[in-house]
Amino acid sequence: MLPYAFSGFPFVERFYSYAELNSTNEKAVNFSEIPKTGVFVFQADCQNTGRGRLGRTFFSKNEGGLWVSILKQLPDISTHFIHNRSISLAITSSIKRFIPKASLSIKWPNDIYWNRKKICGILLESHRTSPNALVIGFGLNVNISREEFPPELHSIATSVLQESGKTIPLSTLLRTIMEFYKEYSEAPVEDCHSQYLSLLYRQNSPVTIEKTAGIFRTVSIEGSAVIETDNGFVNVNGGTMLFSEDK
Repeated sequence: MLPYAFSGFPFVERFYSYAELNSTNEKAVNFSEIPKTGVFVFQADCQNTGRGRLGRTFFSKNEGGLWVSILKQLPDISTHFIHNRSISLAITSSIKRFIPKASLSIKWPNDIYWNRKKICGILLESHRTSPNALVIGFGLNVNISREEFPPELHSIATSVLQESGKTIPLSTLLRTIMEFYKEYSEAPVEDCHSQYLSLLYRQNSPVTIEKTAGIFRTVSIEGSAVIETDNGFVNVNGGTMLFSEDK
């Protein structure tokens, strides 16, 4: 990654780029310093033990994608969903800047899909020693061909290159994501949430989240999935959405 990717963009107080890391989130959650008003960004060309691997042998190759963690201090850690929403919108908006017809949606609580395949995973974690610091990690498949994915992922994972036939310079894409992230994280919450809701994956479809089954209706402004069950509406705060084809 180009070391001057964030030149002239003071919101990024520090940028750390690595050829290979076990996990950018692990680096960020244990980092000894905390940004004052902006963010620190940690990026790896290759991430070999990130949680998104889900036990599979596949891991990111050099120049294939964006494996990034953002470290930011919050006035109130309970508002963390603002940053989940902001990074989700930043990633979808950035891809559409380069690929306007990209068919993207946000799968609550932390994935981005291109049609019915996952293109990005997001993971928010608390800093190990600073209770008001948040780590916002994401892994985005960008310039990865279908052949680079193992066969067991062909039906569930995809990349910008695979879907559009186009490559995007990673430094340019990362800067664009960070510019959008700053914009969304500072914008009126209601406006951002309205845009977020317009991108929800499989809204109004039957779903099961942990032990709650029903129709996925919406996501509350605080970040809960709202499920319509036989006994009324239930707010679910976390878990994995399972649709009929996932079972």
